[in-house]
This record gives sequence, C-alpha cells and structure tokens, in this order.
Amino acid sequence: MRYIIVLLLLMSGMTESNAGTLMERLRLAQNQTVVECVSNCNSNNFSCAQNCGLSGACVAQCTAASAACKNECNRLK
Repeated sequence: MRYIIVLLLLMSGMTESNAGTLMERLRLAQNQTVVECVSNCNSNNFSCAQNCGLSGACVAQCTAASAACKNECNRLK
C-alpha cells in the first residue's frame, strides 16, 4: 500500500492526469484488476520516459517506479 502512495506521489509530480485528486487515483488503483494495474504501470512508465528526453537518470527513475508499481499489482492477486 505504501508503495502505491509513493508511486502516485512520484507520478503526480512528473505528469498531469485526468484522474483528479491523489485520493481518487489511490481509490482507482485499489479497485483495478491485476491486468489493468500492470497496464496502467506500463502506460505511466511510457509517459514518464517520454518526458525524460535523453536523461538516463530520469528514465532509470521511471523504470524503478514502474517496477514498484508492478510489484504492488502482484499483491492484488
């Protein structure tokens, strides 16, 4: 649970979303199926990496956030 919160805080600082407030995003994340959750992690990672440009450190941070996100998805099983 704490990883989702950290991830959402990280992602909300990097990109804007139509999901609304942080609490709404957290509620949405908790109600997802595993497949939807992983798909959301992949989508967020793609968007994050696109915003990084050529910064390798930024891409690495996106990848780490995506891995944490997917680990949380696996906890939904």
